[in-house]
Amino acid sequence: MALEQEKVLEIADNFFKLATKYEVFSDSSISEFGEVLLKTPASLKFGTYEGGLLEFIMNYTSLAVKINNTLPEKNKSDVKSLVKVCFLTQIGKIQIFDANGSTFAYKKGLANISMGARAAKFALEQGIKFTEDEYSSLISVEDKESHFDNSLCKLIRFATNLTISNYGH
Repeated sequence: MALEQEKVLEIADNFFKLATKYEVFSDSSISEFGEVLLKTPASLKFGTYEGGLLEFIMNYTSLAVKINNTLPEKNKSDVKSLVKVCFLTQIGKIQIFDANGSTFAYKKGLANISMGARAAKFALEQGIKFTEDEYSSLISVEDKESHFDNSLCKLIRFATNLTISNYGH
């Protein structure tokens, strides 16, 4: 399934508006990686089309915010931190796929590092600063056996996994 170009642009517009609102990326960062982000798939198993990554990020971020809003005040995550980490946990994917027409493959010769570490490297290169909870969540969100989970990480992991299940996998 491919997204219509109009839909990709609509999702991108919403993504970049939220990224600006929550101060996730600078304008220079957006102009540097924005175009490649539009073309990146979510994975090779689902969302395997241009705009797939943006669609996936927006879907699980929206779900995470909705879940967060239902939590008791003492368990809620800061919305700015939640959106920041949601937007960044998958951003390293912009560096790992090659496109060949409408098909995608992993780039050859990449360092074997986790997506969280790749995202953290990307964020540091872009000058993005983190709280300890944000950084811990970013690094450990994909590690189901992590002993360093905080509520932010658990919330994002849950929303991500629930969103993946909605793709039928």
